[in-house]
Amino acid sequence: MHALLRLADGLIHFACNVCGAENAVASLPREGKTCECGSSARFRSVVRAISLGLFEDDLPLWRFPARPDLRGLGMTDWGGYAIPLAQR
Repeated sequence: MHALLRLADGLIHFACNVCGAENAVASLPREGKTCECGSSARFRSVVRAISLGLFEDDLPLWRFPARPDLRGLGMTDWGGYAIPLAQR
């Protein structure tokens, strides 16, 4: 597993597991957008939970293996991860 967060210069540094962008923020609110892709800590947590649950590894979304045998249902999922998940 890789380090998700790093503290430096009074900022929280992290790589977004949805789009891959490197970010540095003063705080990580649960709902506030903290990446250019529009992801929040909650959205990134969903991606991490899916990764750990399905693959037993902390993978960023773009590294999820293609698994057409898996199906999921999310009636109100954020398009930022729902669309890439549907493609995988």
